[in-house]
Amino acid sequence: TRRFSLTQEGLRSASISPDGRYIALATGTTPESSLWLRAIETEAVREIPGTEGARPQLGWSPDSQSIVFATNDVIKRVAIAGGDPITLGELPGNGYRGFLGVSWSPDNERIVFSSLGGRLYEIPARGGAHRVLVDRDLGNAEQPHFLPTNSGPAALVYQASASGGFRIWVLNLETGERSEVAPGSAPVYS
Repeated sequence: TRRFSLTQEGLRSASISPDGRYIALATGTTPESSLWLRAIETEAVREIPGTEGARPQLGWSPDSQSIVFATNDVIKRVAIAGGDPITLGELPGNGYRGFLGVSWSPDNERIVFSSLGGRLYEIPARGGAHRVLVDRDLGNAEQPHFLPTNSGPAALVYQASASGGFRIWVLNLETGERSEVAPGSAPVYS
């Protein structure tokens, strides 16, 4: 067990890298928001250049070397070692575009995100057009999280809200089959 504190001004969210070595922080309100990085071993925090206007939801690459995030209209990835962010594609929708959770696949090939309108979308990790994975037929789908895959099909866990509250679902990405798991929200595999 390790204890530490975060005192970044305007902190909106924080996410620990898969290797446990870094914390990515989202601060401020759009459009003055940005992403920051802190190595667990230090107290020093540095702003990640090119992340101005970032929304608070972010995701890590499986190798802990890149972060995926969104601004008002596009989804981007940025290397933590430096360099300009790469635009992967546009967020779906018209007018205000939401970004309600994101997860990067363990095989480093795809990124799944939720957006206002209650759908889950998939986009290639190298960029390209997005496609709908889950439509609104089960309620608003949000907070996707890839499950680890040593063998077997790739799967995703997410929450869907409907009139009865939040429910947790699992999506088999090879067959498209969905299974309800239990009542609850914000699922993460530990």
